[in-house]
Amino acid sequence: MRLTSFPAVRRFRLTERHYAWLFLLPSIILLLFFLGWPLLQTIVFSLFDLERTTALSLERFIGLHHFGQLLASMQFWRALGFTLYLTVLAVALELVGGLLLALMSTALVGWMKGVSRCLMILPWAMPPIILAAIWKWMLNSDVGWIGDLTVGMGITDTPPLFLGEPLLAMHCVVLLQAWRGMWMAGIFLTAGMAMTPRELHAAAAVDGAGAWQRFWRITLPLLRPAIVATVLVRAVDALRAFEIVYGLTGGGPGQATEVLSSFAYRNFFSYLDYGRGAAGAVITFLVVSAVGWWHVRRMAGHVHNTLR
Repeated sequence: MRLTSFPAVRRFRLTERHYAWLFLLPSIILLLFFLGWPLLQTIVFSLFDLERTTALSLERFIGLHHFGQLLASMQFWRALGFTLYLTVLAVALELVGGLLLALMSTALVGWMKGVSRCLMILPWAMPPIILAAIWKWMLNSDVGWIGDLTVGMGITDTPPLFLGEPLLAMHCVVLLQAWRGMWMAGIFLTAGMAMTPRELHAAAAVDGAGAWQRFWRITLPLLRPAIVATVLVRAVDALRAFEIVYGLTGGGPGQATEVLSSFAYRNFFSYLDYGRGAAGAVITFLVVSAVGWWHVRRMAGHVHNTLR
């Protein structure tokens, strides 16, 4: 009797790449459900003329008409300009403040170092809308103590209208955004300083280098990757700022502190102009995604150069 031989069945073996995708799969599914579907709906809303009904039924396809309306609107350009102004100025202040916090935390010894790093997390972890409400009370010209402080120090005769004058309101938003973000910047830069070899500082001190020289020649150059990461992460956060603006000024006075996120929110929910609001949200998403993509590319290049 002749036995028939069958080809051996190849057993499928999972590689590290397969395991990585399996572990990422739940997160990818959740992101597609909670982020992908709303984003797809927003894009559809921006491309159609919508009936102003509760059903939000699609009336007719109009392409990029809503985007053209935005580009022709001075309100949009004003919101975009303040968004960029807020991002540049706030991130610069956050970087300086975070660097000072990191230097102070690194200089501490013993249990004080651990306590200082825990305290840096608390202000950043506070919900932005609550933080904005607290600052709004402090800046109030009638009951806030900051206005009374300026009068007591002889800076002004009467409490300033911090949130009632456009220029003051703009810089109050910038300062609050910077104050909240500098604590996260401090955490990032403290971690970067912790990876700086102490032997370099010791050798430089033996050679007669002072603290200021060691900072400029050793600490700052070695902190460059952490600084780049901090700037990009904080820039993404500032570009999509909404809670602080909404809670502190509501985009006013007038539209002096309107940012892209609050502009889209106001058009969608206040004016019920769903198409224009959706177009503003899509533009905000594209701007933030572009900065985020650049951040990922920079960090990936840095990791590749480090491992090479």
